Amino acid sequence: DSWKGLQEPSPHPSHERKLTRRLRFAINRLAQLGFLEVHDNLLKILCEKVWLIREPGRTLESMAQQGLADDIMALLNCYSDQEPNIENPVNEYMRAVTLRAMRYLPVINSDQWSKLVQCATSTSLVDSLLASETWLYVSYKCKHLIKDEHLNAVRDALNRNPPPTNRLKKNY
Repeated sequence: DSWKGLQEPSPHPSHERKLTRRLRFAINRLAQLGFLEVHDNLLKILCEKVWLIREPGRTLESMAQQGLADDIMALLNCYSDQEPNIENPVNEYMRAVTLRAMRYLPVINSDQWSKLVQCATSTSLVDSLLASETWLYVSYKCKHLIKDEHLNAVRDALNRNPPPTNRLKKNY
């Protein structure tokens, strides 16, 4: 109800603050109880008005622990498809916390693994670092998903010009 109320224009700022406070409270409660029935609305909030959530990283980790892998991937695609913008660092931040949240997924399938490898070998330093750290974190349960093409992508990323940072080299 609070999300619906926030979508309508409000003449009173105090009413909007009240709805935002209620929405944050509900999301914090549902992080413990489960997002299953409201995950579509939560995905809309995370894609359209992420600033309504104080700690989106914690919310994403809860979504991943609850097995909402499709929503995690949809969110990653949502912020990956948007044009990078220096005035809007939200896209990079949301990609980073989404990549970090992937480590909490109970099971990672081949599509998710391929996206993780793609981000780990991208030219974005933040994406590469978070994705490679997530790769290291989940690699014990994803050994069957590692293919030669993934290792070749890492090899190419190591030989890229300009060279990757020392920390990224260590992760690779």
